Order: sequence, then C-alpha cells, then structure tokens
Amino acid sequence: MRINEEAIVGMRTRTLATAAFVVGLNFLTGGDALAQKKYQVTQSPASTSQYLQQHAISVEDAPHHQILVYEIRFAYPKNEFSIAGVLVKETLVRGISDYIGFSGPFTTYVEYRLPRWS
Repeated sequence: MRINEEAIVGMRTRTLATAAFVVGLNFLTGGDALAQKKYQVTQSPASTSQYLQQHAISVEDAPHHQILVYEIRFAYPKNEFSIAGVLVKETLVRGISDYIGFSGPFTTYVEYRLPRWS
C-alpha cells in the first residue's frame, strides 16, 4: 500500500493551522483568566432566599423538556459572609437551564453585592 504524499502534507498543514488557532485563542483569552484571583467558600453562611422571578417554557419536542430562566436573591442579615475579608451584603443568582426530566445543562451568573461605605 502506497501512502499519498500530498494527503500527508495536507493533513500536516491542517494540524498546524489548528494548533496555531488554539495557541492564538489562548493568548487572546488567557490574559483575563490569568488575572482573576479565585477564593473558595468552604461554609455556606446563614441566609434568607427569595425567587425574584422565574419563567418556565415547556418545549414540546420531548416529554418533560423545559427551559427555565430564574433570578434568586440571597440576603445575609447577620453580616457573617465575607470573601477575602470583604463583607457581602447579598448575592443575586441568575440562571438558565435546559432540562429534560430534571437532567441537562445549566448556566448561572452570580453577583455579590457589597454594603455601601459612608
């Protein structure tokens, strides 16, 4: 069996182009990710929670398929929640889910609100 040299050169070119794209993409997006500092919250503080809004849309393509958009507010009345020594007054969680029978992808966005300093 003879290997076609043009096919090998074409495969190498595509592989190099893909690798260059991935490396370039890392340079474009890597700066922000490297600059972020991460803090781990090990214990959940006492809070009161409230659904501010929730919208469910049933999708008729499969049984129990539902798209959900929601917003939840967590308040910390005892002032015992802080991140890196900074007090957190409340947390807003906004999210989107695409569930079929309570299983499927979801995305959440969390906003930590700090008390106003006088």
